[in-house]
Order: sequence, then structure tokens, then C-alpha cells
Amino acid sequence: MDKQLIYIAIGVAAFILLMVGVGFMETGGGSKSQIVNPELLKLEIDKAKDN
Repeated sequence: MDKQLIYIAIGVAAFILLMVGVGFMETGGGSKSQIVNPELLKLEIDKAKDN
């Protein structure tokens, strides 16, 4: 298996876990729905692929 692919997968998984963690910590305010922004996530994945 390609090592770079593994690093990308780990990076994306860590990013998602971080977003979920922040989401749970911010549950007090309902206005924080932009934390899981699909466009931002897509941008992050594209950035990870470039590296």
C-alpha cells in the first residue's frame, strides 16, 4: 500500500475527529453548526492530497 495514501487517510481521520470533538465541546451554543462545513472539509482533504 502507498505510504502517502495512509498518511492522507490518518490526516483526514484526525481532522474529522477534531471537528467532532470541538462540536461536542461547543454543544452549548446551537450557532456552531458551521463547524462541520462540507466545503471546509473538502478544502482540507484537497490540501492533504497536495502534500
